[in-house]
Amino acid sequence: MVLLEASIRALSWVNGHLLRIGYGIGIAAIAMMVAVTLVQVFFRYVLNNALPWPDEAARFGMLWMTGLMAPIAFRRGGFVAIDILIFALPRAAAAILNIMLLAVSLTVLIVSLKIGWSCWSLPSRSAGRKSPGWADALPRPRSIFRPRSISAPGSDCRAAG
Repeated sequence: MVLLEASIRALSWVNGHLLRIGYGIGIAAIAMMVAVTLVQVFFRYVLNNALPWPDEAARFGMLWMTGLMAPIAFRRGGFVAIDILIFALPRAAAAILNIMLLAVSLTVLIVSLKIGWSCWSLPSRSAGRKSPGWADALPRPRSIFRPRSISAPGSDCRAAG
């Protein structure tokens, strides 16, 4: 039992420090999103010359902020959930609804994994390309590295599944 408590304390210490680091990076991501959006507004409406990159940069910052702040919110008990219907139903009906929603989530996960798995292939080895040996064994998405105009019929990842 002492070993278990010691490992929990150590993991809690590591988790606390990682959450603080994630919190700092999340705050920086929010600041970057605001700055990039203000730059885009200035260039678009004041200079009448919209930049091509601020939308993607703001989206990138939003994704990182969400990914880094969600564990912090979850640990503090502030994770968002829509549970009005579950609280309004009787206990048995709420449990059945919860199981059905989890089954739908599992189905979406399985279908997404199936589609994602079918879109990854091993790279072809070409004699003229110099790459480390381990790079040839790494999978890569076909849709990114193979242009659609010259891809083989049936290699479209959207058709997989």
